Amino acid sequence: MPEGQTPPPPPTPPTEPPPPPPPPGYEPPRAAPAPAPSGRYPIDYEVEYATQRNRLTTFFRIILAIPWAIVGAVYEVLAAVFALAAWVALVITGHYPRTLYEWNTGILRYHGRFGGFLYLATDAWPPFGWAEDPHHPQRVPVAPPAASQSRLKAFFRLILAVPLFVVVYALGYILQGASIGSWLVIVFRGYQPSWLQNTIVAAWRWHIRAAGYLLLLTDIYPPVGDEAPALAAATA
Repeated sequence: MPEGQTPPPPPTPPTEPPPPPPPPGYEPPRAAPAPAPSGRYPIDYEVEYATQRNRLTTFFRIILAIPWAIVGAVYEVLAAVFALAAWVALVITGHYPRTLYEWNTGILRYHGRFGGFLYLATDAWPPFGWAEDPHHPQRVPVAPPAASQSRLKAFFRLILAVPLFVVVYALGYILQGASIGSWLVIVFRGYQPSWLQNTIVAAWRWHIRAAGYLLLLTDIYPPVGDEAPALAAATA
């Protein structure tokens, strides 16, 4: 090459053709739901706190909740049937059928939102369905089913749950007392004190966790506080 002459540019590499478009009706695979973090109980109850409340709907709350109570009674019958089927499957195979797990999780979620509305944790109308709604002020997150569960704990679940009935009975008085106090304050003052809200949420969360334990959704005993043993150690 003569001096002073710039070398020619390198050849352009061939470009790859664009990928073909997806066929009609194609949907990308959905990511699996994230499991509950280790150290947290796999069933929870969350509600967004609102200071100002509706006096009118609070005053007539029991009457307004009747349609949800009727639907909830039907769901309770279904939950008993699903739980019995899940009990048989767990005792024989040690695995909770995914479909039954999702159905019982949905019923638990419905009752969690209905109870939160009834006990004045929120003024938001609960949906009649049982699917999770991230935009609703009440949420009942439940971890995916465990890879395996204890057959022995499933077989003796009702006996193991006897202490839960005692705690639920005692918490029921606290829940009702906090709800009555909230009803009086909201009706006459139009707002709800945060300590009454926290009491309702804590008591109702424990009720939901106890119900999930009875529905065999987890082998882990409901904790007194928010923390629970590591899931791997608790299910070993």
